[in-house]
Amino acid sequence: MKKPDRREPHETAGVERPIGGVTASRPEKGRSRDWEERQRNASDRCVLTFRYQPTWIRERINEIAEDKMVIRDEVVRTLLEYALAEYKKGKVPMQAVLKKGKLTLFPEEKD
Repeated sequence: MKKPDRREPHETAGVERPIGGVTASRPEKGRSRDWEERQRNASDRCVLTFRYQPTWIRERINEIAEDKMVIRDEVVRTLLEYALAEYKKGKVPMQAVLKKGKLTLFPEEKD
């Protein structure tokens, strides 16, 4: 049985399709993307990604967020702001060590 919303190949011939099959939302659906646009344009906000972090860190952040009933971003921001303030006071020691030709703060970790 043919799905009612499926179009025939001749109806879509010549239509340019994005790579990967991902399509953008259509304006006629009435979706507003104002929030995303404001977030992109906010001068004091940006998306950060921290790669290669141990699993236990992600798990602990998730636990804290669930316990406090907030999103993970707020937990991460709170921890980073606190750590940066303590580092500025000299209470968080950091010593880079040369390991295999690269400086690292974690020389004891396995590669």
